[in-house]
Amino acid sequence: MFAFHEACVANGTVSPDLTKPFNIQQFGTYLACMAKLTGMIAGELFVMQVDAHIYGKVDDLYRDTSENHEASQIKYVAETLGREINENPVKLHIKKDLQSLDDMLNLSFEDLSLEGLVVNKSKYKEPRPKMAV
Repeated sequence: MFAFHEACVANGTVSPDLTKPFNIQQFGTYLACMAKLTGMIAGELFVMQVDAHIYGKVDDLYRDTSENHEASQIKYVAETLGREINENPVKLHIKKDLQSLDDMLNLSFEDLSLEGLVVNKSKYKEPRPKMAV
């Protein structure tokens, strides 16, 4: 589920403001498709996380992982935030010509390509926490 609060349209670009995103990558693809379909340029995607949670206690950072509750996300999040990231822009290319909503809905993975994507494949030291809910 996602909701628009507003979108800035200027100089042939569209930059939506998104709240409650379910899948940010999916919505970025949707933005790129809609921009291509309408002859505009995809601008920036603004995301505002509302009611976001990280489960656990600050003290979990200082204890051995085995001593923390199995759903504590604190150490995993701290490690995630400390990982090396790719600061270069990633560009999505839509290879297929889009003339209609049906064209967009019938895209396949082969119709898309990512330029500049660098995935950090290093293994995490902390185990992935279990779902808290």
